[in-house]
Amino acid sequence: MLAFSIREEYIRFSVMKDFKQAEFIIRIASLVFAVAGAFISIFIIGVNGPFIAGIILGTLAMNVNFHILGTVVDLYMNDGSLKKAGALYGLRILIYAVGLVICYFLTMKGIVGYGIGVLGICVGGAVYVLKGGEKQ
Repeated sequence: MLAFSIREEYIRFSVMKDFKQAEFIIRIASLVFAVAGAFISIFIIGVNGPFIAGIILGTLAMNVNFHILGTVVDLYMNDGSLKKAGALYGLRILIYAVGLVICYFLTMKGIVGYGIGVLGICVGGAVYVLKGGEKQ
């Protein structure tokens, strides 16, 4: 029983350590993607405040949500608390929705910028996998 408990604790620690490493790489890649998207958009649509605000808001929402995801996984693995994990998951969806509504009131370009900012998680995930992250 003790050996199983020690192994279980090691697995929990290992999973969260891997998640923190992945989170760092994904955040950096998403920020680079957002900055690149903003600079490229200057040449296509010119300097557009709502579009840039949408990119910033989307990137911020994605990074906050990704951090909350790590907290959800940690809570569920350590406490087995499905209620807390479910509530935090609901908060993640609410953050995305609030950001989208704010960008809706800016312009349609703000919504497109928000989408580009949120897509940073896909780019960051791809960068993580291409750097060999799936082997961990």
